[in-house]
Amino acid sequence: MKKNIKNFFAGLSLVAVIISGCSGSSPTPVADVAKEQVEAVPGFELAAIRSGEELLNTSDIDGPILYSFWASWCNYCQKEIPYIDSLYSEYSDEISFISVNVTPDDSVDGARGFIEQYDLQMPAYFDLDGIASSSLGVLAVPTVVLVDRQGRIVEKLIGPRAMQSGEEFVGKLESLIQIGKN
Repeated sequence: MKKNIKNFFAGLSLVAVIISGCSGSSPTPVADVAKEQVEAVPGFELAAIRSGEELLNTSDIDGPILYSFWASWCNYCQKEIPYIDSLYSEYSDEISFISVNVTPDDSVDGARGFIEQYDLQMPAYFDLDGIASSSLGVLAVPTVVLVDRQGRIVEKLIGPRAMQSGEEFVGKLESLIQIGKN
């Protein structure tokens, strides 16, 4: 019983934070993740949004990863995610792009409609149980998390910062490719 109450309040808190991330007129600036993280993030499973795609176990990915968290109802996501998707064709050979719908705060139909509406090409998955969001410390949408080859978070961008920073963000992707290559 105590565990259910604890989970309820944890989920309620996550919903409140995610809603606040997309409700204002401008994103709250948040400092990038400190570079001192030494432990790799744990792997988790994500269910594919598109039919015909399989379950993804992130532990099976070898190389850097770009996680892009979003919700179909989020105004910032409607601008940010198509921008991230536009980079997919250029960088997908060197970085695994993983688009993640924060499903507990969205609907399956809303997520599928979002994918179709914006004709997204990058792989798209549901975070059905919130484990991906929790593992990567996602508290608002949109959030982009860059993970290096060793599985360490090297950058976290909260709000539409990838799109706003443009060339600076592209530079972060190119740096991510180089981390651990030598």
